Amino acid sequence: MSIRQKMLFAMAVSLFLAFTILGTAFLAVILEKTRSLAEETKSFYAVMTRNVIAAFNLDARERGEEMLRDLLPSSPLVKGWLIADEDGGIIAHAFPAAYGLEAGVHAAPETLGRLGVNTEPAVVLQRGRRRWTLYVASPEWAYLPADAGMIVLALFVGMLIVMGVAFGITESLVITPLASLAAASRLLHGGAMPPPIPGSARKDEVGELIRSFEAMAKEVMDYRQNMEQKVESETAKRLDAEKGLILAQRLSATSRLAAGIAHEINNPLAGVVNAVRALQRGGLPEDKKAEYFGLVLEGLSRIEEIVARMLAFQRGRPTMGVVRLPDVVETALSLASGPKLKNAKLLKNLEDTTVFGDKGELVQALLNIVLNAADAVAGAEQPCIRISTESNGAEAVVNVLDNGCGMSDEVRGHAFDLFFSGKEGGTGLGLAITHVIIENHGGRIAIDSSPGQGTAVTVRLPAEKGEAR
Repeated sequence: MSIRQKMLFAMAVSLFLAFTILGTAFLAVILEKTRSLAEETKSFYAVMTRNVIAAFNLDARERGEEMLRDLLPSSPLVKGWLIADEDGGIIAHAFPAAYGLEAGVHAAPETLGRLGVNTEPAVVLQRGRRRWTLYVASPEWAYLPADAGMIVLALFVGMLIVMGVAFGITESLVITPLASLAAASRLLHGGAMPPPIPGSARKDEVGELIRSFEAMAKEVMDYRQNMEQKVESETAKRLDAEKGLILAQRLSATSRLAAGIAHEINNPLAGVVNAVRALQRGGLPEDKKAEYFGLVLEGLSRIEEIVARMLAFQRGRPTMGVVRLPDVVETALSLASGPKLKNAKLLKNLEDTTVFGDKGELVQALLNIVLNAADAVAGAEQPCIRISTESNGAEAVVNVLDNGCGMSDEVRGHAFDLFFSGKEGGTGLGLAITHVIIENHGGRIAIDSSPGQGTAVTVRLPAEKGEAR
């Protein structure tokens, strides 16, 4: 219920109570005054009747009645009167013929009741030994003046007008400003600056309330604007810091990779140098020359593969932005298409979730995981790879599960080490690069595997809301 409805209800109740109290008091006063006037009229009738009886003999009924009718004035407070002798016979009356008061009728209680006459006589008239009684009949509602209903109606209409004027004044001075304040507070709660509220120039409490609210609203909007600017500034600083940290981590990882690559290149390079020196000395049979040339080609191919992977990883400054993980998965799967992956059953359950990072690096990381899964299921009877993405609160999760050969605890413990490989012909760079990429993105990677039970790789990255690029 609004304050306007409450005010109307309160005024209606007040009007009803006031009208009831004033109307009751008014009727009580009117009744008291009319009763007094009726008693005075009865007393006047009694005096006039006594004087007539004193002057005339009421045995002459017709003459007495005529004189009494002439002398007793008509009044709305008196319906009629009658005079009865000591035997109860009616000797004079002022009732119409319809009442049947012909000669011989006695003033018995039932007759008086039929006439509406009070059985208590107005006056007892005594003349010598003879006695007469005067009865006066008052009509119903005689004690109420004829205009009493109009007075009550005027009282009610007047109070209704007073209530309407009071409500109009209250509406203008209190309810309308409060409604404007309520509307302005809703706008402020919604983040918008409310327009100026009418009544701020008033010199009363309502005007002070409006001015205080407008000042508070301005302070809130200024504070909100300052906070939004600070949030934007801090967000930009955080993004710059993250980019700088990622770049620093990338350079650090590149340095470690370069040191490992230099060490790894030395092994085949030493064999190539020895083979070239032997060929340079000459005097070797053809089969030996062919063997040395094969060693040179094998060593150079090994070096070429290591350098190619290094160049693929260190390809320039990353491009950061909001990335959809389902897009990363689809891109990695399209790049990993080959005989091993085509022979495996691929099951996907990709929930739409986003992260902040470099899409190319994330594709490369996931590609390495998918290629390892494809190699692991190559010997399975029914090779199957399951890939899913999901949102887990503040994290975005990628799961890659296979039913391949699995890993021992020793192999799993060194899976992310540089140049460590648990399969024949591996370079040991794939999962190491993946591990560096995931960490550079503020994430984590975990492997759960047992020999013959398959492998589950879980990647967790900070979730990021926004429009993917």
